[in-house]
Amino acid sequence: MSAANGQAIGVNYGQILQQRFSGPFALLRDATIPLDPLPGDLRLYDPATPDNPVARFRGRTDLIRKIDAFISRSIQMRRGGYLLIEAEAGMGKSALATYLAFTRGWPAHFTRLADGRTPEAARLNLAAQLIATWRLNAAPGGILPAGADTPRWLYQRLCDAAKIRDTTAPGRPVVCLVDGLDEAPPATSPGELPLGLPPALPPGTVIIATTRPSTVTFPAGSRTVERIDVESEFNRQDLLDYLTMVSTRDPLIADALCRSGMSVRRFSQTLLIRSDGVWIYALTVLDQIRDRDRDPNDVDELPHGLAGYYADNIHRWQTALGDHAWQTRGLPLLATLTATREAQPAATLACWADVPEPDTRKLLHGVFRPFLAVRQGGDPDLYLPRHQSLRDFTAGTTLTDSDHDGVRHLGYTLAAATRAAHTRITTALTPVEPVGQRRWAATGAYALAYLPEHAAHAGLLSDFLHDPEFISHVGFRTVLHQRRHLTTATAHAFFGAFDLAVGHHTTERLAVIEVSARKTGANSLADSVARRLPSRLWRPIHAIWNGPSHNILTHRGSPVVSLATVSLPDGRTLLATADGETVQLWDPARCQAVGPRLTGHIGTVLALAGLSLPDGRTLLATGGDDETVRLWDPAS
Repeated sequence: MSAANGQAIGVNYGQILQQRFSGPFALLRDATIPLDPLPGDLRLYDPATPDNPVARFRGRTDLIRKIDAFISRSIQMRRGGYLLIEAEAGMGKSALATYLAFTRGWPAHFTRLADGRTPEAARLNLAAQLIATWRLNAAPGGILPAGADTPRWLYQRLCDAAKIRDTTAPGRPVVCLVDGLDEAPPATSPGELPLGLPPALPPGTVIIATTRPSTVTFPAGSRTVERIDVESEFNRQDLLDYLTMVSTRDPLIADALCRSGMSVRRFSQTLLIRSDGVWIYALTVLDQIRDRDRDPNDVDELPHGLAGYYADNIHRWQTALGDHAWQTRGLPLLATLTATREAQPAATLACWADVPEPDTRKLLHGVFRPFLAVRQGGDPDLYLPRHQSLRDFTAGTTLTDSDHDGVRHLGYTLAAATRAAHTRITTALTPVEPVGQRRWAATGAYALAYLPEHAAHAGLLSDFLHDPEFISHVGFRTVLHQRRHLTTATAHAFFGAFDLAVGHHTTERLAVIEVSARKTGANSLADSVARRLPSRLWRPIHAIWNGPSHNILTHRGSPVVSLATVSLPDGRTLLATADGETVQLWDPARCQAVGPRLTGHIGTVLALAGLSLPDGRTLLATGGDDETVRLWDPAS
């Protein structure tokens, strides 16, 4: 028997115990994002060994050894920290993360998966897996409370897991895995970590994250970096071992090599050289051979490097389709595929690309197929680019600085096509009614999550900022992620208003936007909002405030007796607040508490001060009515 709302459990076949709840709650089982598509997308699944989803993973033994050593040191030294695995695009970072997730069983989040790009989804996903892995009593009845997607809630679950580990399995690390940190939305506040991850971790707690080099900023001393060097002997040997294994075990590749008369050894070594050690290059060539879109003997003519490989394929597609079909069918569909942020059915891609659906399906199942990840088995199938590097290439920005005229021209062509794709998608997702009458609630979840990003890339976001219903619908933070795309003073004033409104938790969003807009001088936005609000006896003509947007540190409710600033060696400045017998450190850039409360005084803490030492460290001095002064190292 099913319940209309909540969970229903049969008791003695005669009674129904029904659990009802209301408000901003979510079920624990719905918060976890499944990893099922990853082995297939990343070519790790081998049909010959169905019980092992990552059977085709090869290599990285030296890097895995370093990961294990870092985790072991963290346990032994009672220290928490981040380990960043850095590598350029196409080097198999996601494959490594998938292998670790399936073989180690660590809570894992992949930004490449559907619903995985938003910081809220990432934090909720990791917290839910921590609860399940460590059997935390944080979701009674399988129900997550309001605020379960906040940075502080995730940090609390990490602390809970560390406490259980300390009492039940002291040698077991608390590890979380995050893949694609560089693909996460930009932070909305200075000093904020990607995905809103906690800046400090409990003792013996490690977060392993993959990213491209120089794309994410961590405070100095808060992370350790291990790099996968494309030119290293370790990487080249790993790729050669993988190519040799696949060419021997995969019947489609083995048969193609047999028909062409090419040996496994020569094929593998030649493809390794042509790919310059870039895994995604070699893997896509293998897919083309499986689909009989490329003869193994063609490897001798392949260009060097990933950019050259993508450029060569575009030339092949243009030649195969003809100039007219390429310009009106192939290029618009390719740009639309790489502009979308979640897998889409063929019908939607055809609409957004303005390409007839039969032609769209022919391209998706034809020349584009080796470059796509396909979510099969559903109705309909869903398509998206297999790798972020194709999105980067199609954006054109990496080609326009080339010294070669042909390559530079290709960059401009791709950049224009991508911008046009974002414009078409923005138009398709925008309600047709005039401003003030648009039915934003009917636009769907994709528009809610990604319309600001598409509008920003199309150069249209400024137009949407004048529509307060749009801002109210998608949320302040979704818009703030696109701050870097705006350059005008008016747009920055608008963003200042949205930034100021974030800290106000109220259902009257339009009223909050109006007041915030007056404060930041965005008067045209305030006037636009005022026309949409019910008539009142008064309106804010201006606000007695003209500074930048501010943030609110939410204390636990006790009076703050004393306040002091503490400078850290990494350049950050923390705030220390005293209430009662404890002291809390805060990161003002993130509006979040840093680490656990400092406890030790047996009386009220009356005074705080920062103390600079000759070695560059800054200690925190606390004085209490227990007649003691204590010194603390805020870095540890």
